Amino acid sequence: MTDKALIKEQAVTALQSSVNSWLAENSRRSLASLSRESGVSESSLRRLLNNSTWPSQDNVFKLISYLGSGNIVSTVNALAEPLKNQIKFDLYYLDFKELKKYVSLGGKDSALKDFTHQVVFERSSIGPGISVAEIRELFGAYGLTAVENLKVAGLITEVDSTIKCVAEYKYHAFTTQMTKDFLAQSIATFYKTQTNYNYIFSFNDGVTTSGYGQIMDILENAQQAIFKIIEDSPGDIPVTIGGFMDTLTTNVLFDKAKVQS
Repeated sequence: MTDKALIKEQAVTALQSSVNSWLAENSRRSLASLSRESGVSESSLRRLLNNSTWPSQDNVFKLISYLGSGNIVSTVNALAEPLKNQIKFDLYYLDFKELKKYVSLGGKDSALKDFTHQVVFERSSIGPGISVAEIRELFGAYGLTAVENLKVAGLITEVDSTIKCVAEYKYHAFTTQMTKDFLAQSIATFYKTQTNYNYIFSFNDGVTTSGYGQIMDILENAQQAIFKIIEDSPGDIPVTIGGFMDTLTTNVLFDKAKVQS
C-alpha cells in the first residue's frame, strides 16, 4: 500500500470513529438524524461506515463542520492527525488564515436550494442587508417566498422591511459545489456588458505543469489579498468576486501535490 493510500485509510477510520462517537453520545441519534442535520445523504454515511468509502469533498466538508464546533479552521485542527492531514490535502484552501472566522452552514445550506435563495442570503449578510423592495424588484414574488423560507431556516431576520443575516452566519463558507453554481449563475445574472465598472477575462491555452502551478499561486495570493481589502475597507457596495481555474478536460491530469513538487 502506498503512503497516500495508507493516509486515506487511516483518515477513513478516524472519520468513522467521529461519526460513531457522535451516535453513541445519545441513544436518540441515528444516521437519519445526522443526515438531516449535516446535509450529507444517509446513503453516503452508510457507505462510509459499511464500506470504508471516503466521502466526496463537499460531504467531508459538511460532515466535519457539523460534528465539530466553532469556525472551520479550528474544527479541522482539532481532528485526529490522519483525518486532519487528509482533509487539508483535499481542502487545501482551509489553510488560508482569512477563513479562521468563517463558519460552515452545515445542514442549513439545504435552505439555499437555488440561486434566488442564495442571493437573498448573501445580500442579507453584506453591509446593512437588503430591502424587501429590492428583493421584489430582482426576483418578483418568488423572492418573497425565498425570504420566508430563509426565515424558517433561521438564516435571516426582517427589521423595518430590511432583510439581515443572523449574526451567527454573517461570515459563512459555501461548499465547493455551491460556490461553483453560485459563481456561474452570478456571471449570467449580474455581469453587465454596458459598463466599464466590472471585470471578466478568460484564457484558454496550454501550459506546462510548472506554469499551471504558478497560475494557481497567483489565484491563491489574489484571494488572500482580496480578503484583506474586504476586512480593511468594509462598505455598502455588494460585490461578487470569483476565481476559477481548471483544465479543459474531464480527466484529472495531476493533483496539487504533484503540481507543487
